[in-house]
Amino acid sequence: MNKKVNGYRGIYATHKYWGKKPPELCEKIIKNFSKEKDLVVDPFMGSGVLGRICKENNRKFIGSDINPSALNIAEVFINPPNQELVSEVLNKLSKEAAPEILSLYKTSLGEEVTHIIRNDQNIEEVWIKDGNKTKIYNKKLDFLVREAYPKNPNFLNDKLFKNSRINVGVNQEVSSLFTDRSLKSIEILLQTIESMNTEEKKIALFILTSAVGQMSKMVFAIKNRKKNTEKNFEVGSWVIGFWKPKIFFEINVWRIFLRRANKLLKALSEISTSKSKIKPADLFLKDGFQVLKDLNGNNVDLIITDPPHNDRIPYLELSAIWNNILYEKPDYKNEWVLSNAQSRNKGEKEYLGKLEMFFKLSKDALKKDGLLILIFNTTNQKIWEKLKIFPESYGLHFIGKFPGEYTAQSVVQDNREGALKYDWCLVYSRNKILKLDNNKISGWSRKWEN
Repeated sequence: MNKKVNGYRGIYATHKYWGKKPPELCEKIIKNFSKEKDLVVDPFMGSGVLGRICKENNRKFIGSDINPSALNIAEVFINPPNQELVSEVLNKLSKEAAPEILSLYKTSLGEEVTHIIRNDQNIEEVWIKDGNKTKIYNKKLDFLVREAYPKNPNFLNDKLFKNSRINVGVNQEVSSLFTDRSLKSIEILLQTIESMNTEEKKIALFILTSAVGQMSKMVFAIKNRKKNTEKNFEVGSWVIGFWKPKIFFEINVWRIFLRRANKLLKALSEISTSKSKIKPADLFLKDGFQVLKDLNGNNVDLIITDPPHNDRIPYLELSAIWNNILYEKPDYKNEWVLSNAQSRNKGEKEYLGKLEMFFKLSKDALKKDGLLILIFNTTNQKIWEKLKIFPESYGLHFIGKFPGEYTAQSVVQDNREGALKYDWCLVYSRNKILKLDNNKISGWSRKWEN
């Protein structure tokens, strides 16, 4: 599959969520396997990309996720706010939070610090604002003119599960991923956000969680490859595995927040919000298995989901920062995942048990001619075997499959030896003799084996 995935633009590019399904793939599935006004269900919806595609193509949608931060993202993706509301949120924070935050990034001469390059605790380089650009600050490093410690000593101090898969150590806390100045700045933002009404708060928290990765110590500094510049470093990306590089950027928190807010405003200017909204009741913070149980009665036209693929992405652990910002406690106990965190007791036996339950509940929710499409990616041969055996035992018949664009562009997922380069879309139906015209679907095959 050499086709470039270019759909993470506009509203989809306003927030990062690991395992986000490409909009092009979702649209191809929706247009080829459903009709207008069909009921489409995604019980493990993640960031809600599929829900937005359903909305744009006049399908009814029910989506759920056990992860609070996923629901926050999905609500904005599927039902974007109007620009006026986002502008009001930004104006309020600009007046009430920005001045105090920016005071933490001032030199003694009043110049605004934009970037600090640190080698652990040592400062390697400092940049200050120079019009619309930045330049190196060559004077004495005396810009720490105010104490920068959060008022709440337990701020963002939830403990992470020890997990070598995502570089989390013993008793590591969320706060360890940030400098004291960043923690103080985030605390100031949250204090102002707390005074907002429900709708304003949801948007402000969406922007903050979208920006918080760049506010952390995980933004690595790389040697500058550009010529004709005095700067020794340039900004790298931030790696999602809780990896703290030795040399990293401490970036002005307000400037990051402002940039993300403006990105959301730009995305909103490019989309139409005139179409009828999906009712809030159609999106649930709920265990996907319970949602399928609630739908028991053979009323669903199409179930599409991209469930946890083996141990490819520990979703809730990787969104621990976001959930801390939202003051939410994830339901780790009921998460469907294989985890390298031994304390979680999420092994293969439990994973396969949930996989079997998923097929049983899906069959009970689907109409007679309803379809189930599982977007899946794993190198575990035992799981592939169960993907064939489990559905058949509950009256779901394999109809065909086609390759989908790979759903992520990350160091953690893509660079593993033996990793698959794209997902398989596996199509099942209660009707064994169902006929589908899939000539337009590239790579369509009715054979289970390659």
